[in-house]
Amino acid sequence: MRLRVKKSRLIVVAALSMVLSCASAAFAQRAPVAGGYVKTPTGSAEVAAAARFAVREQGLKDGTLNFLDSIQSAEVQVVKGRNYRLSMKVWASGDTKDVRAIVYKNLEGEYSLSSWEVVGTPTKASFFPQYYSDSPLEQLMKAIDDAYGSRALGRLDARRPYLGKVRIEITHSLAEDGSKDQYEIRTFRTLAQAERWLKSREVEGGLPVRETRPLWECANGRCDWDFNGGILHNHLYLQQVTYVFRRGRPYIKTISLLDGD
Repeated sequence: MRLRVKKSRLIVVAALSMVLSCASAAFAQRAPVAGGYVKTPTGSAEVAAAARFAVREQGLKDGTLNFLDSIQSAEVQVVKGRNYRLSMKVWASGDTKDVRAIVYKNLEGEYSLSSWEVVGTPTKASFFPQYYSDSPLEQLMKAIDDAYGSRALGRLDARRPYLGKVRIEITHSLAEDGSKDQYEIRTFRTLAQAERWLKSREVEGGLPVRETRPLWECANGRCDWDFNGGILHNHLYLQQVTYVFRRGRPYIKTISLLDGD
């Protein structure tokens, strides 16, 4: 009897040791290791933010209009902060380029571009790419982007992506700061109502033209679109969306538009 008990205990201990060993190995594969690069998901918010910073920063250095097309691969290195080593496709002044970059994020959350290398031969492109990660928040922003650009915000009502009412704000770029004409603000029970109001403001010929730019960043309850490159007359731009999370799901609070006047 005692022999059987001892054997059972040995079997249990051996099994537990095996489970813990496998778990440790799996964790070691996934967790960032200090001093070494490890693969990380390309669709994470951290990677997307680092990639967008790199593209914008290099555009400012080169004096060109750069936008992120896609992230091909991403690695992270834990130091005093984090290094992100990225392989990306970047749209720059009519060309699509394959780029390798390293972005450093310090302990205060500030980014800096450590390196930027164009690899391969740039190819011609005739469009503004729109990059979104696979996070629920950025997928909601993509849906707003698509619906706004196609003048069909009402189609989003089926998924009810707001709590109670949704607010639309329009900033007039030519109005003086602080003047009563600087902002138009309306609150609607549905996005279909908001869409009808926006269409009622249009003049013959469908002006102002609705335009969207690549998404720049989502953080601290707001998503901003990239306005590096200026704005045009008779264009109404999707500028910013504020949001809130409820039970892990994002909801729209305010959609802000910028009128080029």
